[in-house]
Amino acid sequence: MNENEFNAPPKSQQPSGGDEITNDSRTLAAVCHATFFTSGLVALILYLVKKDTVSSESEQFAVDEAKEALNFQICLLCCSIGLNLFGAVTLGFGYLLAIPAMSVVFIYALVVSIMAAVKVYAGQPYRYSITFRFIK
Repeated sequence: MNENEFNAPPKSQQPSGGDEITNDSRTLAAVCHATFFTSGLVALILYLVKKDTVSSESEQFAVDEAKEALNFQICLLCCSIGLNLFGAVTLGFGYLLAIPAMSVVFIYALVVSIMAAVKVYAGQPYRYSITFRFIK
């Protein structure tokens, strides 16, 4: 058994169009989800570079996952801005609620980003549950 057979997702999880998801596309998609600390820069770069030059279903998988990771990062940014505004508007007293809320959001984002990277690397698409789709 060679390395590609070992890393390939099961046949039931591969695209039905006869074009299997390549290891490179799965890796790119997983990196987009796993680069949680770069605030979506990797996902943004991959999406902007590849969105108009998709030549296969495998590349489309990577672009779709980059878009999903980017949407999630945009939602996290909006949540962070909203919580900071809440703290500032209440003259600092709101930070007593905002800081614990930011901690919960951070832990949630870290956990689901890791889950997304693992699932995508297995060749399965991942959709974040609490995300607005800013980029369609």
